[in-house]
Amino acid sequence: VLECLKMLGQPGSGVPPEATRWLVCLTDGDDLGSSRPNAQGQLVSQMLAGRSAPAGLNMVMITVGALKKENVQVIQSWVRHVSGSGGQGVHLGDKDASGIAKSFDVVAEFLAAEVGGATEC
Repeated sequence: VLECLKMLGQPGSGVPPEATRWLVCLTDGDDLGSSRPNAQGQLVSQMLAGRSAPAGLNMVMITVGALKKENVQVIQSWVRHVSGSGGQGVHLGDKDASGIAKSFDVVAEFLAAEVGGATEC
């Protein structure tokens, strides 16, 4: 998530500064691979709370399976930050993979509203 946020915020990517940015993440469980300084998502939280968050950010976090309560709270805090900054921030969670299609239907609805229906899923 951190690397994607950094990429979305990079100037000179050919995207107009006023364009909205969408980050859609799918995870199938608790994070086991983050570096120690970001083990609880604190670097992402700091970026979203500070001035280094990409302008026009929208975030959809899709989680599948059982996650630790602390990790769900972190994800929910991220989407609250995005919503509080004027973007769309949504956490869609499901117990198993059968709900993934429904979650991506929600993402498609958001994108269709944003770009007038010109989406590929």
